[in-house]
Amino acid sequence: MIAWPTVRASRIHHRSLWVNDRQYLGATLFPFFDGQGLVARVLLVDASSADLATFRVDQMQARIPAWGAMRLIGSLDPLSDETIDELAPLWHFDPWWLLKDPRFDGLWFIPVLKQTNCADAFEQRITDVSFSPTLTHVRRVSVAADQPETHSKRFRPEMLPARETEPMQKDATGKAGWVLDPFWE
Repeated sequence: MIAWPTVRASRIHHRSLWVNDRQYLGATLFPFFDGQGLVARVLLVDASSADLATFRVDQMQARIPAWGAMRLIGSLDPLSDETIDELAPLWHFDPWWLLKDPRFDGLWFIPVLKQTNCADAFEQRITDVSFSPTLTHVRRVSVAADQPETHSKRFRPEMLPARETEPMQKDATGKAGWVLDPFWE
């Protein structure tokens, strides 16, 4: 059996990160992946602010060492309406529920991003997700010790439920919410 190198989600949570020449202390990276485990974008959450940014994995070089600072070379994209629409049908793994932090209250897109958290969506209780070293795809999941099969397993698409999401619409004030069609029309 070949043991491919992986990067656990817990290893890219609350760590020092250098993006080009800028340092983030306590940064968390959330790879957003589809049902097949392919990562499209990665969300960067800075521990010291409510600013969020993303990057495409094919446009950024990532170096995630076992210890020390993580390094990214490339450009970050600010979170935009188009980016949120791109992330909405994808999954991310956040067992810490970092986006529930009060500093994010009132941001219209946070409910959309919370719905993409797959921490409780797996068929078994999962304690960690492992990605390829370049963060391009999910490789393995770690099953919780209280589950019948306690170990690391290769990720399979059937582990997650199918996504049936519609992007949330914003009202005139720019806040997200569900838009109801009047029944009389």
